[in-house]
Formats: sequence, C-alpha cells, structure tokens
Amino acid sequence: DSLLRFIPVIVIATSAPIVIWSLGGLETILFSLLVTAGVLLFIRTISDEDNSMVLCGLVFGLATLCRPEGALFAAIAVGYGLFSHWNRSRRLDRRLVGLVTAAAVMIVPHLIFRFVYYGELLPNTWYVKGPHSLDLVRPGWEYLAGYVASFPFILPLIAGLLVAAIVKRTFDREIGFLVTAITGYLGFVFFIGGDHMPAFRMIAPIIPVCGFLLWRLLSSI
Repeated sequence: DSLLRFIPVIVIATSAPIVIWSLGGLETILFSLLVTAGVLLFIRTISDEDNSMVLCGLVFGLATLCRPEGALFAAIAVGYGLFSHWNRSRRLDRRLVGLVTAAAVMIVPHLIFRFVYYGELLPNTWYVKGPHSLDLVRPGWEYLAGYVASFPFILPLIAGLLVAAIVKRTFDREIGFLVTAITGYLGFVFFIGGDHMPAFRMIAPIIPVCGFLLWRLLSSI
C-alpha cells in the first residue's frame, strides 16, 4: 500500500496536459491545484463528519475566481453531499451551509464588482467559448475521445478498476464523489466543444483527481 501512494505523483508526472501547461504561463496549473485541494478537502469531510466544510468552500471559491467552471465543482460537492447524506441518514448535512456560505463570500463580491464595472457577470471567454449550440457536440466528443486514446490512458484504466470495485463491493462514498466530480467536469468539457489549445489543456484540472481515484481504487480491490 505504501507503493500505491505514489500513483497520483506518477500520473501527474507522466500526463502531458500537466507537464506541458506547467510551462504555459496560463492559469491552468493554479486552477488544477485549487480544484484538487477542494476535492480532497471535501473527501476528508466525507470520511469524518466532525470536520467543517468551510475551508473546502473557500478553496472552491478561489477556484471559481481563477476560472468560472470552478463553481461547477462546488455545485457537484453540494449536490453529492445532499444526496449521499440524505441517502444514508435521511437528514440533511448542515455543514453544506458552511461550504456554500464560504464559497459565496469569495465569489459574490467579485460578481458584484464585475457587473457594476463591466455590465456582465461572466468573463469574455465564456461568451466566446461557452456552450452556445449543438455544433460543439462533435468537437467535444472528438476532444474527449482523443484524450481517452492518449498515454497514460488514465480514463480507460479508471473504467476497468471501477468495474472491479463494483463487483467486489468496495465502491464507497469517497470513490463515488471522485467519479462524480470527474464525470461532471468531463461533461462540461464535452458541451463546450473541448479546446483549441494543444496537449488537452482542459483536461489538466482533473488529472490529479484521477490519480487520487486510481490510488483509491487500487487500494480497495
């Protein structure tokens, strides 16, 4: 198990989107760091209900300030937290209020400033690259298919290990959230038609999360 802990590091070190865009000078790597931190903090709250979700909300808020789709991860965390906690205990997880409040403290003042100063709530890149038509479905599909077929073949490996985890009944709430976060973000990339920049830049934010999921799956089966 001690050797398996190196899997996330190996995945990151061998993934072109991370390696190439660490030299790209854009926000990609910072956004990836914030998303990974937020996801792992949320995983910690799933494992221990005594932990607050405020720090998780702050990190997701920072991720949203870095790139608007950071709010997607916050929404996925809240939705998953509501569903999983209600499914298990038939009551709401009040800690989610702290997550939402902390994220709002980071995001709302910036949105107000943006609207007052620019007259828009979203940045220009959203209006250029946002999901405006079904014409983006094909390039989105081709973008994801290209990544699935590229080294180190992370997504096919995850799919195979997920089948094994389900068969062996080791699929738990932590794995469920990681899968939900990854598939939710991939769905977003699909609907915006991928990206014109090289080396699968839009995939980079979930590669560390994929590495952590691989470690959890291999540790559980």
